[in-house]
Amino acid sequence: MNYTFPISLRLKTPAEFKRVWSEGRRLSGQYVAVTNCKNSLGYPRLGLSLSKKQIRRAVDRNRIKRLARETFRHIQSELKGTDLIIIAYKGMDKLPPKEQYQCFKVLWKRLANIYSKQS
Repeated sequence: MNYTFPISLRLKTPAEFKRVWSEGRRLSGQYVAVTNCKNSLGYPRLGLSLSKKQIRRAVDRNRIKRLARETFRHIQSELKGTDLIIIAYKGMDKLPPKEQYQCFKVLWKRLANIYSKQS
């Protein structure tokens, strides 16, 4: 089991993001949501969309992105062939780091359960 996060596991181009936004389904929590759709690659890819309007300070946006990537690395083996975009809502930056981590853990587990039932 490889827990790295290479460039191949990232959504990079606007076309890739646009496809996920248009074809994807959204799964929401209180402070964070994920838009997801299947891909034909056989491995998951992650994109991050944290707006300045929702999370004002850059340091908070960067910390949330880092935490999203870290939690994604640990669950990526259960999300085969999926493109994901993370969206953070207002208030996420006000939570303590442990609660932010828990928000992502719960969201990833819900998503993994959905994809395990479909397979």
